[in-house]
Amino acid sequence: MKIYKIAQEDHYTKGNDYIYNEYIARNPNTSPEILKKIIEQGSDFLASWNAASNPNCPHEILKKILERGKSDTLSGYAAYNRNCPAYLLEMVLKRGRDDEVSNYAADNPNCPALAKIRWMQLTGRIGKEDPSKHIIEREEIKEDEDLKKLRDLIANNKNWYKKAQENYYTSGIASSPNTSPEILKKILEQGKDDWVSRSAAKNPNCPSSILEMVLKRGKDDYVSFYAAENPNCPSSALEMVLKRGKDDFVSRNAAINPNCPAQALEMVLKRGNNDNVSSNASKNPNCPLKAKIEWMRATGKIGQFDPSKHIMESDEKEIKEDEDLQKLRDLIKEK
Repeated sequence: MKIYKIAQEDHYTKGNDYIYNEYIARNPNTSPEILKKIIEQGSDFLASWNAASNPNCPHEILKKILERGKSDTLSGYAAYNRNCPAYLLEMVLKRGRDDEVSNYAADNPNCPALAKIRWMQLTGRIGKEDPSKHIIEREEIKEDEDLKKLRDLIANNKNWYKKAQENYYTSGIASSPNTSPEILKKILEQGKDDWVSRSAAKNPNCPSSILEMVLKRGKDDYVSFYAAENPNCPSSALEMVLKRGKDDFVSRNAAINPNCPAQALEMVLKRGNNDNVSSNASKNPNCPLKAKIEWMRATGKIGQFDPSKHIMESDEKEIKEDEDLQKLRDLIKEK
């Protein structure tokens, strides 16, 4: 089986039992049976935490963890698991504790609104409800002040655990070929230069409009580097990068990208610079032959041609006999 093979590669053995590491535990393809075994073994706390947060973790295991009534890290991961059923989250909040596991349960999108409001009232986060008001009824929810405070609290929540969970899931999907363009767009709109954004910029599903958005920022960072390298990058964006006249690594990728238009490559070579971006432009299959030869002469890569010869005109015989053109061909073959 596939999971068995992964386990063989990423763990060590002790007797006949596998000791699964955190990479296996957090893999979205890991089966519920293996996640159950990881938690029941309890031999690696990192693996157990990741198994408890894995969406494939069985309900029976999440229930067993949360019924212990502890406010430890394992319970926190179980309470924030997107697969955790509503009745378990309600059970946690009914204890009326202002602890970490209760906070995670309240942040879980599966948490019932009524249970969340009752818990926030018990812990003093929002005012006590007027018994004469039935704020949970559909017709009065819109006007309830406590519910508004609840929504604001969730919207402004800066809890590190929640952010860590979001970053983990994003990291897992940013480089996947099955990731939708909408998710990649969401990642890159944040304007970050982290590994998640870099993976999104490299993803073959990344839309051309989003890659262009990245390059329009004019940054010389790794996200821009991968955006300029992406085969979906539009020619207009690549030309825009090269018009800046820089020799940074973003420009170098733009110059070598097969989508780069001939006029942009010619523009680079006409500057007569003996730099990396010009070298990449000359290697691009879209580069006009005339511009390439003239640049190689201007930079001393091949000798100056005799002005009496018009080797760039369409006379086939004249082009074949041109000594400089033969040098160019030899030079290309050597590389």
